[in-house]
Amino acid sequence: MTTIHPDERPALIRAGLIAAGVPAERVEIFAAVTDEIITTESGWDPEAVALALDSSFRGPAALFGPDPTRVMEDGRNYATPRGLAQLSLWVFEQYHATGTAAEIYDPVASIAALWRFIASHFDVDLATGSGIVEFRQKWYSHRSDWWWLTDLSAFSESPRIQGY
Repeated sequence: MTTIHPDERPALIRAGLIAAGVPAERVEIFAAVTDEIITTESGWDPEAVALALDSSFRGPAALFGPDPTRVMEDGRNYATPRGLAQLSLWVFEQYHATGTAAEIYDPVASIAALWRFIASHFDVDLATGSGIVEFRQKWYSHRSDWWWLTDLSAFSESPRIQGY
């Protein structure tokens, strides 16, 4: 396990947020929750890969794409969460920020795709920071299942995907 040193994290967070579309003057609004999410998801290991026994990567095409059983070059299936943000390849591809590396294990690209996903699904405005306080409060109390939820209103309930 290779973790990114704490001294290097602020610059990576800043670069990822700016790549996602957060204006430089608003980066601090997003920085703390970014660190919390990455710490929870991967422990700041850019090469992190979810364990095969982890049930978090079974589920809807909205999170894992139309063919989650497809095997990728690294020998794991398409739906296996990877990288700092533990995104599936499908989510990474859908929310990849232009100008960042096309590699899911790249820290800046992972952070940028994470925030583009959050903005799209959780009513967070990357340009203004609107919705970030509500997202963080709800995320904090639903850290283990937040990926399953599609909007903030669902945070007050169990995940809405039947069978998961």
